[in-house]
Amino acid sequence: LEVLNAQHNPLVQWPQPFSELRALRALDCSHCGLVSIPQQIGDIGDTLISLTLNGNQLRDITAVLQGLLSLQVLKLSQNQLQMLPFDVTWPEHLIHIDLSQNQLVEIPENLCRLRQLETLDLSTNQIAHLPSSMSELIHLASLNVRENNLSGALEVLPASTHLHTVLLGRNNITEFRGIRFDKCLNLSVLDVSENKLKQLPGNICCLGHLKTLDVTNNDLVDLPHGIGYIASLSRVAVDGNKLRSIRRQLLGSCEKLKQYLRTRGASPPI
Repeated sequence: LEVLNAQHNPLVQWPQPFSELRALRALDCSHCGLVSIPQQIGDIGDTLISLTLNGNQLRDITAVLQGLLSLQVLKLSQNQLQMLPFDVTWPEHLIHIDLSQNQLVEIPENLCRLRQLETLDLSTNQIAHLPSSMSELIHLASLNVRENNLSGALEVLPASTHLHTVLLGRNNITEFRGIRFDKCLNLSVLDVSENKLKQLPGNICCLGHLKTLDVTNNDLVDLPHGIGYIASLSRVAVDGNKLRSIRRQLLGSCEKLKQYLRTRGASPPI
């Protein structure tokens, strides 16, 4: 047996023959009423590459991190995680982690050492800041930190040329400070909606592959003219700001808005 889907089964007692499933590669025990991770899962060893434990009542995941060294996909959405272990090495082959809809307040430095990680979902938690080591996620393609407690200046993003999606909506970010957009040149989607941004940095025009920019419901009073020179940009969402310097009829058309912004200055050096 290589794939086992045990979703929506109340696992009051873990089946004894489970420890004999030495060829198991994917296990889904979502919504099984688990309050802790059974030792039998950790005993599977190096064959398990995908583990899904969504919708349980887990508070500690140390057993997973210590026992499953070949794990590539880890899904722990909708649990009761408040802290992640700081003194445990994460499985180095992880490429996808979903920790959404928990109660996490911070991200440990050891998670940011996962050089092969491609997708990280931290949405709907209580995270107050992103660690500087987040820049070390050099293969990250998608970062979701929507609906957290990020506040003040955002000072770090993954320095990854693979990064194509960054979702930061529904936080309290007031500014981008020192963000090296030139380190994530392939970014395609940037969502910073429903924050408290008063301005966007001029170097956002470095994002030559940007297709969607969502800044709805912030405190912006103007936009950098360099946005007008991003040829790939096909959607700019700006509703709910105070853009008094830009005529309202321009805001409904991405191309008209870009054309207007280009009249306000030359193409910035990249």
